Amino acid sequence: MDPERWERIEQLYNEALDRRPEERSSFLAEACRGDEEMRREVDSLLDHLEKDRAFLSSPAVNHILDNELLAHYRIVKKLAAGGVGEVYQARDTKLKREVAIKILPVEFSRDPDRVNRFQREAEVLASLDYVSYCTPVNEVC
Repeated sequence: MDPERWERIEQLYNEALDRRPEERSSFLAEACRGDEEMRREVDSLLDHLEKDRAFLSSPAVNHILDNELLAHYRIVKKLAAGGVGEVYQARDTKLKREVAIKILPVEFSRDPDRVNRFQREAEVLASLDYVSYCTPVNEVC
């Protein structure tokens, strides 16, 4: 996609987020007038954001098994566990890609401050354009 077009889509997406949900449709109708493809792209991004928020606000789970399906993510294996949660390697069955999923402990899911920090972390990570992969052979990323 043309970088300038992507910048415009990103701009419209951010401007739509600055509006109340009930105002977004009329804003985008005006802003994308005559460019239905751009409108679909922005709507798709907004839709994914809402689905991600719904996924993050769903009840926490106590135990996850290898090969278990969470939404459209198939768990491959547990990667790490610590005070802020557990991280799993998973396969996004829709987009056919490897992902990492971090699960907030059940006791933290009742703490609005921790849930908000968890949400902000997810949003920051989702905004990254570059991902570096490390292997045991090449540990410097």
